[in-house]
Amino acid sequence: MHTIRHMVIPAAGLGTRLAGAIPGIPGHFPKEMLPIGGKAAIQHTVAEGYYAGIREFCIVTRRGKEIIRTLFEKGEYPGGMDEAKQAELDEILSESTFHFFEQEKLDGECGAIHLTREAVGDNPFVVAYPDNICSPSGTVGRLLQAFGEKPVDLLSLMLVNEENMMCLSDSGRVDLEGDKDSELYRITDFLPKGGGCFEPRFEGELRTCGIYVALPHYFDYIAQELEGIGRAELTDGIVRRTMLKDGVSFYGLPVPEEIHDAGNPEGFWRCAQEFARS
Repeated sequence: MHTIRHMVIPAAGLGTRLAGAIPGIPGHFPKEMLPIGGKAAIQHTVAEGYYAGIREFCIVTRRGKEIIRTLFEKGEYPGGMDEAKQAELDEILSESTFHFFEQEKLDGECGAIHLTREAVGDNPFVVAYPDNICSPSGTVGRLLQAFGEKPVDLLSLMLVNEENMMCLSDSGRVDLEGDKDSELYRITDFLPKGGGCFEPRFEGELRTCGIYVALPHYFDYIAQELEGIGRAELTDGIVRRTMLKDGVSFYGLPVPEEIHDAGNPEGFWRCAQEFARS
């Protein structure tokens, strides 16, 4: 049985897609702290890991996002939370360990992930972006169960349809091959991110979302790419395409949960409305 203890949460982004788009919220307010269902978006992410058995969280922020650290060091959220949500946070804080990192270089999401290497060590780990909100929760638990049966680089896959496509950015597009002996798909290519919303190429298209399990060699490939990237931002797509060329296998697990892209205005409002109804 392969036990995963760490979740890496990249939260150092500039949040340009949401800046100024939420009435009453200053444009500089971290998107990870925006209220969804009465608690911060990033608390949903941490809770998703916690209820799947993860107890070590590595959160990467940048200057100006100290409020995120305050949430998980002092258990304080601006304006407060209701009793049940505060109790959830208090339980998580009492049972978990948090490591904080500040990303100083503008070297992208993979640069942020690489900062956690020493804390994670030579272990597989979960990466979860705090603007990808599961509804209902359970995606990380499904990934960990599947990883226990097949310990590979494993990404969650969600169905894109007419109901959610306008609320999803054009990212996470992959080419897949089915496996007749498994519920997993083999990922044969990671396509570059596009502009606008995600328009399916065919009915039933699956896309990756920002929740996945990575083997420790992911750190090695990130380090390799960081050496040659110069001043550009290093995306996971660049790293993964290099890994595919080297013969690394990636697999995707379709999940029944809705994974909201709460990092853009349309996705945020759709997510907020769904949690308001629940």
